[in-house]
Amino acid sequence: PHAYDFYAENSLQALFIHPLLEAIPSVSIPPVTDGKNMQFLFEQLLDLFINRNEVNLLLQKAIVLQIIYQIITAVTPQYNHTNLPPSPHHKTLKKVLNYIERNFHQPIQLKDLASLAQLSPAHLHKIFTKTLAITPNQFILNRRLQKAKECLLKTDVAIYTVADLCGFQNAAYFTTVFHQVVGCTPSEFRLKSSYL
Repeated sequence: PHAYDFYAENSLQALFIHPLLEAIPSVSIPPVTDGKNMQFLFEQLLDLFINRNEVNLLLQKAIVLQIIYQIITAVTPQYNHTNLPPSPHHKTLKKVLNYIERNFHQPIQLKDLASLAQLSPAHLHKIFTKTLAITPNQFILNRRLQKAKECLLKTDVAIYTVADLCGFQNAAYFTTVFHQVVGCTPSEFRLKSSYL
């Protein structure tokens, strides 16, 4: 088997380009514990893809699952709010995050979160941003957009209903924000996902 150059343009790359996948925002992934193993898995996957047969298809799926598992285990501690980074404000932030999770579909203001945490809005904003590397408003927006994507993929409800269910003021604002962040309108996202 020959070595594959991951950085050179190749005819196979076109097979992996999809507008919906390209619309997914990039996420900073911490280094995987064993980079050599990850490279080995990708090389194996490519080799099996090039030399397709019935058995190789099953092996491809197994390798993809191994890759996904390694990425998830590397990313999960960073993004799962149940595993907050060490902080003297761990309990306070957990309470705030749980409140956001239960109430993202309603208007949430920083002053309400600060009251819940028994902190000033400025202090809550500071510890939230320092600990989670994201502002409270951006966190809420990301959660609403995540839920909106789920609704768009799993239901046929109207766009204005999705906007309302996910805590957006109106459908026009929802569409504008969705397009800015995701790179397409909610309708386009739903349409593109129907082809997957």
